[in-house]
Amino acid sequence: MSKCIRDYTVINSQPSIEALKKLISEFFGTFGMTETIDDLFYYGVFCKPQNYANFKFDVREDYDFDIPYNITNYEAKQEEKIDYVEKLINQIMRKEIKKPEWMKYVEMNANCNEYEQAPSTFLQIIPKETQYEALAQRLIEFLYSPNMVITMVEA
Repeated sequence: MSKCIRDYTVINSQPSIEALKKLISEFFGTFGMTETIDDLFYYGVFCKPQNYANFKFDVREDYDFDIPYNITNYEAKQEEKIDYVEKLINQIMRKEIKKPEWMKYVEMNANCNEYEQAPSTFLQIIPKETQYEALAQRLIEFLYSPNMVITMVEA
């Protein structure tokens, strides 16, 4: 008899941006609408803010990008770091700034467990007008509606 040793689910939502664009385009085209996804929403794929806020950069290492003091300041409160990251994500989604290299580094290099799995990434959608809020919520609900658990068993 096999024994379940751990259950892990990692979500990689990066491909969902292209799928969302195609879905909205097809849906609107079917009904003769001229709007595009960019007319309705700001969107992007990110880890949970905690993954960025809690990443342990080695301050002795010479990275080829800047890391904000708000992230490396070990005296800062957890809530302050998360608030800082959430504000950055909002700015990135609104295309006010580009995603900083340090955030990309976290996405590519963070390990979440003894199996060195990367953190999950999630599609986020911000409606540009209040009339699109429900649609944004339904799209996210649909995207994450599958219920899948991968069970690792000991041989």
